[in-house]
Formats: sequence, structure tokens, C-alpha cells
Amino acid sequence: MSDPRNLPPPRIDVPRNGTISNGTPTKPTLPDSKPNFLAPFLGAFAAVFIIALLAGGGFLGWIFSHGSSSKAAKSPLMNVALWQVGPVMSGTLAEPMKSDIGWWASHFDLPNITAQVSEFLKTQGLNVTSIEPIHYKDNADTTVLTYQVTVSVPGELLRVPQATWTVPSNPDEARFIPILVLNKGLPPGTYWDTRNAKVEASANSSRTTLFNVRLDKSTNVVTADRLLPTDLVTPQQVADYQNETQGVINSLDQHLQQIDSQVKQDTQARLAQVPADPPKPKPQVAHFGGDGSGEPTKSAERIGGGAAAGAAGGALFGAAAGNAGMGAGIGAGVGLLGGVIYNAVSKSNDKEKLEAEVADQNQERLDNWRDQIKSLKQQRAQIQKDAVKEREDALNTLAAQITANQGLLDGHGSNPSSQSTNSDQATGPIQQK
Repeated sequence: MSDPRNLPPPRIDVPRNGTISNGTPTKPTLPDSKPNFLAPFLGAFAAVFIIALLAGGGFLGWIFSHGSSSKAAKSPLMNVALWQVGPVMSGTLAEPMKSDIGWWASHFDLPNITAQVSEFLKTQGLNVTSIEPIHYKDNADTTVLTYQVTVSVPGELLRVPQATWTVPSNPDEARFIPILVLNKGLPPGTYWDTRNAKVEASANSSRTTLFNVRLDKSTNVVTADRLLPTDLVTPQQVADYQNETQGVINSLDQHLQQIDSQVKQDTQARLAQVPADPPKPKPQVAHFGGDGSGEPTKSAERIGGGAAAGAAGGALFGAAAGNAGMGAGIGAGVGLLGGVIYNAVSKSNDKEKLEAEVADQNQERLDNWRDQIKSLKQQRAQIQKDAVKEREDALNTLAAQITANQGLLDGHGSNPSSQSTNSDQATGPIQQK
């Protein structure tokens, strides 16, 4: 028996209608009845692809129109220059905190303002070592972002207390304490006491703390925390405070000196117009009976006249007695004696009269001199009195100018007569001169 594997294959007839037959009758088939799945598959794939593109485009468009970047571009959060300084955050985290911001909020809601936060901290004089958003809260009224930041100060910072100017070196300065501004930003009579400044932050000291940025949607106002207290300043600012204070005091003293100099100049000019005191008059002495006074002639006349009168009278009496010559001799002697007596009395009266007249003249001259001295003293006293009033008026005028200039000596933002002082010295108001 032959091996079936060696037998020829059975005959397969292929009829004209394409039906394969192996000798047995087959069922007739309809034309083009062969199944075809490629076209529906490709159509369905294309439809799904188009729908996905449309959905993806719509999703991306929604993200673009509602995402954080497009919203933040128009938000005041992106303009750090408009941020207002909020409360001071002076605490330090004991250990780092973990972020509680979800994936969706982190990618689609959280405004990307890390650079703005870093810039704002730099404006506070801080170096930013690290910055990470850890909290995000957004509602209809506010948006609050909380960052964990590590910052440091590049240089030493000090706190300078305020003090009151109570011990002026110049007594005239005391009247200006209530009105004179010694440091800009402080009330009149108050200054930065740089002598008692204390270091509050060492150079390059760092700390990790929380930092909040708040957006008030009703007002579009952004408020950001301050990490350094407002009263911390650099050593250069301390020196500037001191120079400013001392400069104001120096300028005030210069104004006072100018007033004194002007008043002194005016006073000296007015005093120069007052005549000098006249010398005291020397008393005149009454000279009686000396040569040239006429008194010897008067005496001779008085004595001779007395003798002649006595002789005439004696002659009359002698004639009556029968001896006119004897009577004349006796009368002449009696007349001479009478003339001598009369002359003595007359001379005494004339001397007293002369001495009285000279004394009166001396007294009158002395009284006139005293009146002149008194008048000149009164003129000088009035000039000195006017000088006091002139100085007082000048001080009042200066005080009025300072008040009108809102506490400044020269009516603008700085006092020009500021003089540099050593930063190791005390401030002007407490520096003894």
C-alpha cells in the first residue's frame, strides 16, 4: 500500500464564478460578500482623534483663559512697586514647614510671583537664600500666599532710640526746642540718640521665617509683610542721623550769632552818634583886691573922700567955734578915720559879693555839666534798651520763620549748614560745648 504522503493532492476545481470546489457541490454565494473592517476602524480612529484635539484645544484654551499666568499678568500681584508694607514678621521658624499646596493649585491656580517676592525682600535690604510657597488661599474677597523664606542681612543693623533735646549748649537755643526739627520725620525737639544705638542684627546673620502676600480684591491693594523692623538702620544711617542733628544745631547757632553780630553792629553805630561826655568844669576862684581889680583906687577914693568930707565939716564946726583951721584939721582927721572905716566895710561887702557871684557861676556850670552827662547817659541807655528789643524781635522773627517752614531753618528738606562730625561722638543736642 502506497504512503498517503506520496499521493498527489486532490484536485480542486476553480469554477468561473470563483467558488472553490473539491468535487463536492458548494452553496452558491452572493457577489462581494467578503467582510472588510479597515474602513470603519480608520473612521472611528479619526473621529476619536478629532474629538481629542477639540477637547484638548478647549482644555488648553480654558487653562489659558483661566490659568494663573494669564490672570496674574493683569493682577497687581505682578507689580511689586505697588505693594504696600504690611505688619512686621519678626519670628523665626524652629524647623522648616512642608507645603500644603496641591498639584492642581500649584500648576493652575498659584500665581507665579516668586521673583516679585524676592525683589520685594531685596528692597528691605535682605538677601534671599531660599524661597518656597507653602500655603495658598484664594476666595472671592482675598488671595493670600504664604512663603517660607530664608533671608540674611548683608551688613550690621542697629536700633537707634529717640531722645528729647533738654540740655541745649546755648541758653538761647532753649526757646527753639518746641519748634525746631532736628531729624526729618521726628517731632520738633526730638532727635535720634545715636550715642545709645544698639546692634540688633549682625552682618550675614540668617533666619527662616514665613512671609505673606495678601491681595484685597475689592481694592486691588497688595500688602506684603515686612521682615525687618522699621527702626533698624545701617551704621551709615546712624552717622547720617548724627550729622543731620549736629548740623541743625550748628545752623541754629550760626543764625543766633548772626543776630548778635547785627545787633552789636547797629548798637555801636548808634552809640557812635552820641557825643562823648564833656570834662567836668573846674571851679573859678574869686580874686579880690589884686592888681587890675580896681580895688586900690576905690579904697583911695573912699579914704580921700572921707578926709575931705571930714575937713569940710570940721571947718564949719571950727568956724562956729572961732577957729576954722583947727576945726578943719580935726575934721580932716575924723574924716580920714571914717573913710578908712568906710573903706574897710565896703571892701568886705564887695569881696563877699564877688565870691557869691563866682560861686553861683561855678554851680551853674556844674549843674549844666551834670545835665549834659545825664542826657548822654539816657541816650546810651535807650540805645542799649533798643538793642535788647531789636535782638528779641530778631529771635521772634527767626522762630516765626521756623514755624512757617514746618520746623526747618531754611524752608526746604534739609538744613544747609550741616557739618560732618565723627561718628564716634555724641549727637548734637547732648554734646557739650
